[in-house]
Amino acid sequence: MSLIQADNDADRLWNIIEESTERRKFRSCEQTFLPKRTFEAITQENVIKQIISKDPISEDPTLTPQEKDRFVTKVHQDGPRLFVTCIYSCMPMSWLKRLLESRSDKDFPLTADQCPDWSTQDQRRRFMSCFLVNQKRFNAPFFELDSFQKLDDNYPMPIDFHEDGIYLLGKGAFGEVWKVRIHKDHHSFHGGDSDNDHFAMKIIQHEASMARERKFIHDTRNLKHNHLVKCFTSWKFGAKYYMIYELASCNLEEFIQKKNHSRENPTLTIAWLIKQMCGLAGALCVIHTLEEKKEENKEENKEGNKTPNDNLLGVPKLAKPARSRSGYIHDIKPENILVFLYEGPMHWFRLSDFSCAKVVDFIASISGQHMNSHLTTSKSGTPDYRPPESMKGETSRPYDLWSLGCVYLELLVWFLQGYPALQTFREDRAGPVRPGGAEDEAFYYTEEMGPNPKVQLRPAVVAKMSELKSCCPAGLRDILQVIPFLLDIDPKTRLDAVVLVQKLKHLDTNTPFELERQLGATLKVPNTSKLGFNHNDDSDSGDSDTNQYVIIHKPTDEGDK
Repeated sequence: MSLIQADNDADRLWNIIEESTERRKFRSCEQTFLPKRTFEAITQENVIKQIISKDPISEDPTLTPQEKDRFVTKVHQDGPRLFVTCIYSCMPMSWLKRLLESRSDKDFPLTADQCPDWSTQDQRRRFMSCFLVNQKRFNAPFFELDSFQKLDDNYPMPIDFHEDGIYLLGKGAFGEVWKVRIHKDHHSFHGGDSDNDHFAMKIIQHEASMARERKFIHDTRNLKHNHLVKCFTSWKFGAKYYMIYELASCNLEEFIQKKNHSRENPTLTIAWLIKQMCGLAGALCVIHTLEEKKEENKEENKEGNKTPNDNLLGVPKLAKPARSRSGYIHDIKPENILVFLYEGPMHWFRLSDFSCAKVVDFIASISGQHMNSHLTTSKSGTPDYRPPESMKGETSRPYDLWSLGCVYLELLVWFLQGYPALQTFREDRAGPVRPGGAEDEAFYYTEEMGPNPKVQLRPAVVAKMSELKSCCPAGLRDILQVIPFLLDIDPKTRLDAVVLVQKLKHLDTNTPFELERQLGATLKVPNTSKLGFNHNDDSDSGDSDTNQYVIIHKPTDEGDK
C-alpha cells in the first residue's frame, strides 16, 4: 500500500516530513533529521509519481507521458534527497526537473553558489532562505559496519550524546569513552534490540593517536574473536575521531572490585575463569598472527597439481622473503579488559582499547624466524604493566605477553585470595623501577644505573607466585605455571602467544562452557532509561522501570550487521 493515497498532495507529504522529523542532542547542539526508514518510504517511485502527477508540471502540454515517466525515474534514481528538499521548501517540480539536468544527489548538499542562473527571483529567494537550510534535515549519516566517514556540519548526527558525567565511561591519556544511543534506522550493526541501541563511543583529538588507532582498526577490521572488542564504525568530525564499540557492563578492574571475592559469587567458578583467561590468550594470538603473506616456492601446473620445489633444502629464496603482518596492543591492563554480562549469568572478558596498538610487517630470516620481532620503537601503555625492555623503548609482541602475565597473576590473586589481598600485593610491589626513579607498581626493578642494568622480578612477585602454588586448584595451577614464562625478563625467550595458546588449549577444551552455546545469549547492560535516553518513537514511554539491567541480544560472529 502506498504511503500517500491518490487524493493526497505535496502538502500531505510536507506534513509527513514534519511529523516524522527526529530531534537529538549531540553534545549541546540539537540535531534535526528525517529517519532513514521514513526517507526511503516517501521517496519510493510510486510516491514520487503521485506527487508529480498532482503538480502543475503534469499539466505541461509540452511533456509527453513518456517524458513524465522518465522524470519520475530520474528523481527516484538520481535525486531523492533533492526531491524531498524541494517538497519541504515548497519548490515547484518544474524547477527540480530542470535542476536534475545538471545536478544530482551526488552534489548534495548544494551550496549558495550552485543556485541555477535560470531560477526566477522568487525561486532564488526560496533557494537561499529555505532550500539550503532544509537540506541538512535529509542528510543524516548511516553507519555501516567497518565503515569510516568524514563528516562536517552539513550532517545532522542521529546520536544522543550528552557530555554529562553520568554518561562518561572512561577517560585516558588518548581519549574519552561515552555512553551514547544511535537512532535505530542509522546503523547496520547490533548493540542491542530495536529499542536499546546503546553503544560506547570513543573520542580522540590528538592527531598522532587518531592516525594510529584508525590504522589499527582498519588493518584488523576482518578479525573475529569472541574475546576481542569489535569497532563497529568510525568517523572524523572536525579535529576529532569517533569510534563506536559494543557497550560493556564494566571493565575488569571495576568488576573485581565489585565482586571482591569469588567465593561470594557462586557463578564465578574455576571453569569460568579458565575459559576467560584462555579466551584472552586466544584473542591476543589472533592479533599477533594477523596475516601471513608467505611467498610460495611451489607453483601449480595446468592440471592444478603442484610441481616439486627445486630448492630441496626448503630454504626461502632471498629474492622473495616470507612476510608476516602482525599486530600488538601495548596497553593490556585490567582497565582495558571489558566485562560483558550475559544471561546465565555469564561474565565475558574482552580485550579493548587500541590507543597504543599497531600493525607492522616482519620479514623472515633464512631460518624462517622473524628478525628482531622484539625490537620496535613505539608508544607504550601503563607503567605498572610495562615489561623491562620498555626502559629502552624497544618493544613489540613480547610486550603484550608480559602485560598479560601481569594480568593473569593479579586475576589469580583476586580469585583465590580476594580483592583486599590484591590491593596488598600491589602495595608490596610499590617502588621505583630504577634507583631514584618515580614509584610505581611494576612487576620488575633494577638496582643498577647505566644502559644495560641487571633487571629482576620484584620480590613480592616471586613470593606471590610461590605462595599461590599451595592454594591453586587443578586447571588454574596450569595457568600459574606458565606465568613465569610470560614474566621472563628477556623478551627473546619470553613465551609467545601461539605457544601460550597451545599450552592452555587442553584447559579451554575441558571447560564446560561451550562457546557456540553462548553466541546466542543476551547481554545485560545498565538500564539507561533513567539517563534521558527514552524517545517516543523507539522506547516504552512512561514506563518507570527500576530494573538494574536491560536485556540486549548479543551479536553473532556472522551478525555484526
